[in-house]
Amino acid sequence: MSEHVDELAALAEELLAAGRDQELLAQLADPDVEDLRADPQVAGAVMRVHGRYCVSSGLFDLLVVGAGRSVVLPVPGQESGRPSGAAGSRLVGLVRGGPQDELVLPTEDGPRFLPRDHVVSEAVSGLDPLLGLTLVRSDYDPVVGTATTATGDVLGYAARLLADELVGVAEGALALALEHVRERHQFGVPIGSFQAVRHRLVDAYVDAEGARSLLAAIGPDAAPDVQALVLKASAGAAALRCVAAAQQVCGGMGFTAEFDLHRYVRRALALDALLSGSEAAEEHLGALALRGRVLPDRQVVLT
Repeated sequence: MSEHVDELAALAEELLAAGRDQELLAQLADPDVEDLRADPQVAGAVMRVHGRYCVSSGLFDLLVVGAGRSVVLPVPGQESGRPSGAAGSRLVGLVRGGPQDELVLPTEDGPRFLPRDHVVSEAVSGLDPLLGLTLVRSDYDPVVGTATTATGDVLGYAARLLADELVGVAEGALALALEHVRERHQFGVPIGSFQAVRHRLVDAYVDAEGARSLLAAIGPDAAPDVQALVLKASAGAAALRCVAAAQQVCGGMGFTAEFDLHRYVRRALALDALLSGSEAAEEHLGALALRGRVLPDRQVVLT
């Protein structure tokens, strides 16, 4: 399987670097690679590349719920983390990009499905307009899914892939910062030769690598409700620290629209907020511990 991971990651790197994200989507949507793209290792590797190039595409939905579908994510800060799916209730959530033919609503009873023509949608600009978030509403009672459509913990898997994307965002921001400190000179030498700059970037690299290693160490079948929360929170916290470090070493240039770093800052903040931000996740994990719930089998320091 590792050779397939490397092959698809290399393909994603080649196509996204050339701005050919639609071609990547078309190749991954091919039914012949459905089993391969459903593998968490493959999907995670591709999402990390997606984050490194800070692009916006339908890749997230394709990997989480398949072609022609959008997964509905809870609105950050709402009381319930999952749409109820109850008859007559007003369903509200976020999808990435415009709604596809069918929307998948994760519920406590499993995924439910909602045709696009029963949904009212509204584009959300927010901090990161290029992310393409859309607010969806519906009074239609969604249909319970079957084993032939989507199964499993959809939000847990979505959280895992968002964590992979956040790690990619962190790596992309650091790569941009490294390029800047190598080229920018002060006192006749590159600013990357200054010890303070080096230490700041090394600390940020350790954060990103720690989140990436955690994703590799915790399998997709391990305590999905708690583990997915930890993975998403650790990746979100790492991404926020990495973009902050990149912004610091890039100085005033890092705050300009002409310099691409602002895209990574916006993307890190927006993705961290989806499916519980890292700070909210820490509080939730603490509440689980106080209630005697089982904690992850690895100790993770998020701050």
